[in-house]
Amino acid sequence: MFGIGPGELAVIAGVALLVVGPKKLPELARAFGKSITEFKKGTHEVTESVKRELDAAEAASRADAAAQAGAAAQNSAAAPTKDQLPEVTPPEAR
Repeated sequence: MFGIGPGELAVIAGVALLVVGPKKLPELARAFGKSITEFKKGTHEVTESVKRELDAAEAASRADAAAQAGAAAQNSAAAPTKDQLPEVTPPEAR
């Protein structure tokens, strides 16, 4: 856990016991645990929100691309290309 061994963890717990006291230490540990839980919930909610926004943006992008492809197909069917146009000779050449 964070590169801390059991001996170092025992020293930290001993110092915390001396600083805070035996009566307040369980309350402090409980509050710390609740804080960690709330932090995890918050980060999970933010992650899910970002995923939803990215999925919505991707879906909108796909819909726009499909609409543009449909419009391009419709335009190409309605307007002839250069190869499909009859050859026109200028009036001077006649």
